[in-house]
Amino acid sequence: MEYSTHWATMVKCSLCGEIPERNVKGGSTCTICKTSGVFAQSKINTDFLNKIRTKPGIGRPYRYNTNSLFNKDYNYSRTHNEVTLPPPQITIEGIFQLPSDEIRKLLSRKNDQLDSTDIMESSDEHLENLQSNICTIQSSNISSQSKIPIKCPHNPCNKMVAVSSFVTHFKHEHADIPKYNIERGKELCIPCDISLIEHSTSYCIGMITVYEINKIDVKKSKSSQSVIKTCSKFCQQIPICSFWLMSTGSVEKQPFYSYALYWLFTTSEESYQSTIELSSKHDSITLSTYCGVNNSNKNENFDDIAENLNCLLISKASLGAVLKEGPEINLRITVH
Repeated sequence: MEYSTHWATMVKCSLCGEIPERNVKGGSTCTICKTSGVFAQSKINTDFLNKIRTKPGIGRPYRYNTNSLFNKDYNYSRTHNEVTLPPPQITIEGIFQLPSDEIRKLLSRKNDQLDSTDIMESSDEHLENLQSNICTIQSSNISSQSKIPIKCPHNPCNKMVAVSSFVTHFKHEHADIPKYNIERGKELCIPCDISLIEHSTSYCIGMITVYEINKIDVKKSKSSQSVIKTCSKFCQQIPICSFWLMSTGSVEKQPFYSYALYWLFTTSEESYQSTIELSSKHDSITLSTYCGVNNSNKNENFDDIAENLNCLLISKASLGAVLKEGPEINLRITVH
């Protein structure tokens, strides 16, 4: 009996009609029903035979060793934690599918093509951002300092007063201190009493309110004359800021080293300049200075007035020369 290349195309048992699991190899006894019989040719679907020839084992999972298809180490319990593999390492070579030498050449060409103007523009932008950050930090520091209460420099008081309540504090608790109103840039002449100067103490001579007048510039204004005349009638004094005129005696009491200070301070965060002038009764002797106004945010206790030189410093000998014309002397203040 001749056999084909594949055993499934050979024979099947005529009694049980089953195809044996293994090759009959010329025997006449069926290996399934264990009886002898005549084997007829098997009629199997041609499509199924083609699949069997290309992929042996389809439809017969137990004919071949299928243990390798299953993972014996897999844990089927619910509490099993899946083993996660580390993510693949991403590199420039892997992204561009190029060797490292080629990528280095491309980067070197790109750097050679950069223009110096682009580098300067980027550096300028970096400097501008840095300066803006510094300005914001300084402004935040000033605003935080302005909320800190400061010590009243007037000698009999020495109370801790909030910066926003400084004007109210002097109006109610130091009502005896004279108060003056002066236009900005104009000169204010105050009679000065030398007897108020004491060593290691500060005394407030007067409280000065500086204002501006909202005048209309006739040359620059494009309005008619009638409108200008009408608006001029309603011109008002707009207060800008309040200043305190102080006098301080030196700590040193020896005649050759003692001195007196005349200085201004304000609670405003803006910087102002001032002119302080002390003259004799008939203005034959004059001592003056042009200095900045002390800010309460920078000088909380006003201990370094002489070091900053924002004051008019007069020695004891100079005061004696000024007083030769009489006990009355003139103190002139101008806020710029």
